[in-house]
Amino acid sequence: MRDPPDISILLAFAAEAADAERPLVERCRAIAERERRYGMAAYDALRAVLAERYGMQNDVALLRRLAADIRAGRFDTPGPERAQVARLLLDFATQRLRENNPRF
Repeated sequence: MRDPPDISILLAFAAEAADAERPLVERCRAIAERERRYGMAAYDALRAVLAERYGMQNDVALLRRLAADIRAGRFDTPGPERAQVARLLLDFATQRLRENNPRF
């Protein structure tokens, strides 16, 4: 469920760009290290809940289906479904910030 680029792409870029773009290379390495440190637990939890809800396994399809349901207003009414989706989105955004912009 991570947005591209993933760890392998970040590290490949860092290796290729070595001295040319030092600040960017350092940022890529730092993001890759944070992704490695945090692992996939937060994303696996999101995937599991969405797969249970929608009955599919493809990450892109799961997120598209969730986005379509949000746009359609499926979670506009207060209740357990809305609370669950709000918690999932908050956890997902928090994890992405931890990895990509931890000072935020």
